Amino acid sequence: MPHAAHFHDSVAAAAMAHSPMAFPTVLTWHRHLASKAVSANVCAHDSLGYHYLVALEHQGYSAVDRLITVDSRPARHVREISGREPVIIYNFVDGDRFTPGADKQSARRILGLDSDDFVVLCPRHLTAKNGVRYAVEAMAHIRTAAPLLVGDDGEQKDAVEELTTELACRGASGC
Repeated sequence: MPHAAHFHDSVAAAAMAHSPMAFPTVLTWHRHLASKAVSANVCAHDSLGYHYLVALEHQGYSAVDRLITVDSRPARHVREISGREPVIIYNFVDGDRFTPGADKQSARRILGLDSDDFVVLCPRHLTAKNGVRYAVEAMAHIRTAAPLLVGDDGEQKDAVEELTTELACRGASGC
């Protein structure tokens, strides 16, 4: 039997409420499930499906011993929905402790970039609410050939790739 369970999904945490196992549980909340469903066109805002997902998310908050969020905005959401006070552990990278295995020049070679190429990095999950499409559209207005590197995946991946191809066909220098 585990010593503890750490969930990153409120649905899994809600399912844990029905488990006969008894051990400490934690939920690190990253994004609002119902809003994510709206962004993915799974349901409409304020629909029955939306309210079902909000209720399911609330069950997840109630099922765990501790709640963690990754910044103050989600903490406010969790507080409003559940009445519980989450611990905030901010997302960040400590450059003194985290160093990628490859040096910058090796990474540039792997990506086919010259050592002095200017690069725009967009490390966002490809979901509508994050607006990655606007970064792609903005690249069409950059006068120099600067590649846009998108560092994640998501339900908007195909749409972002199609937009990138479309803008490149129109002569967008940055896509």
